[in-house]
Amino acid sequence: MESLGNQLRIVRERLGLSQRTVARKSVAFATERGTNLYKLTPGWLARVEKDSRRQHDIGAHRLIALLSIYGLTLEELLAVNSPRDHPEDTSDIPTNVPETAVLIGPAADTAARILLPDDSDSVAIPENTVILRPAMPKNTGRFLRVVIGHQNNYLYPIVPAGTVALVDRYRRSLRQEPLSVEIEIQRPMFLLEFRDGKHVCCWCELVDEDEKRAVILPHPTNRWRAFQVTVDRDVSIIGQITAVRVPTVPKAQ
Repeated sequence: MESLGNQLRIVRERLGLSQRTVARKSVAFATERGTNLYKLTPGWLARVEKDSRRQHDIGAHRLIALLSIYGLTLEELLAVNSPRDHPEDTSDIPTNVPETAVLIGPAADTAARILLPDDSDSVAIPENTVILRPAMPKNTGRFLRVVIGHQNNYLYPIVPAGTVALVDRYRRSLRQEPLSVEIEIQRPMFLLEFRDGKHVCCWCELVDEDEKRAVILPHPTNRWRAFQVTVDRDVSIIGQITAVRVPTVPKAQ
């Protein structure tokens, strides 16, 4: 099991946050609550993440600040124990195979069933993109699923309405290393939440990191145009889309 400091490091790196950024966010968090007990420094965070013997230095107030900044509950943080800490990770599904093959390994089959269950064609297409909630209330953890609606589907026609997308909440950074992609669907896609509570799935690129300005890029063949937003003011980045299940049988609208 990972130490608490290492768990904090893993989460911070997955979110694409520097230690200085976390410290800056903690100052705002402390100011809102009227006490410096919530403030962190980059040096303190570096020591805690590196040395498991310093776990007792964290304290309740600093831990509360970190959980708020990272958007996690204590239960979710303590569940972080490796790069693959969640059963909904789909990395066991082979992607570089010479020929189409039936999934026969237990790990790959289990991961595939999570993404593509037997009743996949029964999902109704909503007007707006909605998060698929579990039948019983529980902690959503690292992954969310959404079904993409007809309204404001900026990914159309590459990703049609009715597509179920798997969203990794640990991957929220718009800072992306340049990648060579073979097809458009491999470009980084994100789930965003606007201030009015509506969700959209889209391609989104950072244009000004200091001012946190980003541009939403609809597919060039659909009817929407690109527009700029300010992250945390206009929209929140919920996570990056890591896999999709595209319906192949049309449904009546």
